[in-house]
Amino acid sequence: MILRLYRTDGQCSESLAPPATMYDLSGYARSQNLNPQNIQSLNPQNIKSLNPQNIQNPNPQNIQSLNPQNIQNLNPQNIQSLNPQNIQNLNPQNIQSLNPQNIQNLNPQNIQNLNPQNIQSLNPQNIQSLNPQNIQNLNPQNIQNLNPQNIQSLNPQNIQSLNPQNIQNLNPQNIQSLNPQNIQNLNPQNIQSLNPQNIQNLNPQNIQSLNPQNIQNLNPQNIQSPNPQNIKSPNPQNIQNPNPQNIQNLNPQNIKSPNPQNIQNPNPQNIQSPNPQNIQNLNPQNIQSPNPQNIQNLNPQNIQSPNPQNIQNLNPQNIKSLNPQNIQSLNPQNIQNLNPQNIQSLNPQNIQNPNPQNIQNPNPQNIQNPNPQNIQSLNPQNIQNLNPQNIQNPNPQNIQNPNPQNIQNPNPQNIQNPNPQNIKSLNPQNIQSLNPQNIQNLNPQNIKSLNPQNIQSLNPQNIQNLNPQNIQNLNPQNIQSPNPQNIQSPNPQNIQNLNPQNIQNLNPQVVCVFQT
Repeated sequence: MILRLYRTDGQCSESLAPPATMYDLSGYARSQNLNPQNIQSLNPQNIKSLNPQNIQNPNPQNIQSLNPQNIQNLNPQNIQSLNPQNIQNLNPQNIQSLNPQNIQNLNPQNIQNLNPQNIQSLNPQNIQSLNPQNIQNLNPQNIQNLNPQNIQSLNPQNIQSLNPQNIQNLNPQNIQSLNPQNIQNLNPQNIQSLNPQNIQNLNPQNIQSLNPQNIQNLNPQNIQSPNPQNIKSPNPQNIQNPNPQNIQNLNPQNIKSPNPQNIQNPNPQNIQSPNPQNIQNLNPQNIQSPNPQNIQNLNPQNIQSPNPQNIQNLNPQNIKSLNPQNIQSLNPQNIQNLNPQNIQSLNPQNIQNPNPQNIQNPNPQNIQNPNPQNIQSLNPQNIQNLNPQNIQNPNPQNIQNPNPQNIQNPNPQNIQNPNPQNIKSLNPQNIQSLNPQNIQNLNPQNIKSLNPQNIQSLNPQNIQNLNPQNIQNLNPQNIQSPNPQNIQSPNPQNIQNLNPQNIQNLNPQVVCVFQT
């Protein structure tokens, strides 16, 4: 016996057909006859199955009626088959919904067909996905239309692909919005092509990021820039530029004498003196200098000062100001010397220190630190190093770590943790990352405790892995999952295992999918 569903007189109805061997699902609606609102109701995979000529249907509003996520489901070649004027018909938010690789598939002339405001509506990562030659295809005025933050999102090699005259087309504030590393990527001739006033517009940290040879490319009058802090660039090699006359252009107070007492002067760059013994000459209270940036200026070997108590003398905020590589240079025993609150003050990347034994610090409460992002920053192998009771830490949000491979811990019993609410706290994508056999390891009541959207996130094959009785354990609203392919599980017996009242719980639009 099969169930045949069809539409008559604009109504959805059902009838039982005579016995047969398979379902009759051949009556899909023709896509060319769809109304604009029907375009929106198509499943994402149906959008992909449209012929290229169908996407070029003459109604421009149909393109606009597509949902943003449907735009993402278009095949790369379909985006190229759009008429140039259709690109302009897209809403600004649709431009944002394009996949990065689709942006690359646009023809060079289509880039120029974009309206100026559409350039601004591009996501930062989309700007990064543009091919270098596409950057050169932009009109000079379009460069000025970019938002300051978009300038920052350009890849370093893209900044190099700009024509020299485009650099001059940038507004002065855009020069300031360039990332420090982008300044380093400028060709030497581009530095010279900057207007004199643009040199003054550079942020102090941008002066620091200039390559040593770029310092030599500066005009003599630029080295005498009116901002005294610009000449005080902390990079030692910059001050040692080989032109003797530039040294003479410096103000006398900018030259720092090499006396040991100057090491305690308030300039952060002075604390970077090359003599390791000078750091040992400092008093313990000096190591707790109030400027957090001073602790960052220490060389890695200096942080390994032989006195363990000095590490403990650091203020909590100083621990946070340590560079990531400095935290790795700490001796293992120093990690254990940290106070519990200092563990919380570590940056997320610092918790990823490479020593496995450090993550197994003896204090169980340290691993249960309240910052959820710290748990997320653990390496996958560190998750395995945790004790079983730590994986059951009482914070439900900790189990929601975003790394799918972390949830796939090899112990099946861990996934069967006794707290049903922990299962509910899993992110939808984590449900998808479970192994098929883990789905079967769930208790029947856990299946019922899944949120409706979690049922939707199950892979089609996972639906098949459910035991027949689990199908009946689903709540009525779960059977109403909007993904048609989930209800269309290829096992005919699963459909037949549904209770009669569950068939009636199906949404009308789901029924209409099977029209003949």
